Amino acid sequence: MILTIEQLAELAYGCNAVLKGVLGDQHVPEPWHALSPERRASYIRRAEQAAHDPAEQHQWWYEDRSREGWKWGAREDEEAKRHPNMVPFAALPPEQQLKDILYLAIIHDVGSYPG
Repeated sequence: MILTIEQLAELAYGCNAVLKGVLGDQHVPEPWHALSPERRASYIRRAEQAAHDPAEQHQWWYEDRSREGWKWGAREDEEAKRHPNMVPFAALPPEQQLKDILYLAIIHDVGSYPG
């Protein structure tokens, strides 16, 4: 593997940020280096334990965020810990489901590239 798991997590996080912009999402995520160590560790754990099913991956994200005190909210709000994607995968709009699909493609396809 060319990239470390930490680099894969950063790549997936960055691609998700780009996709959010392409989709017109008004919430711009913090750059990777500005994330708290706990948040970076959460993304690295997601990369290490990546599912093969987008719904399963979303459930893992949902449970991780729930443990941190996040709830559903109409808009993403870091301070209030609210997020519109705090719903089951099947209830997400297709463009939001695409984020989980892209994430897994990066982790599994790029991560398995032998170099």
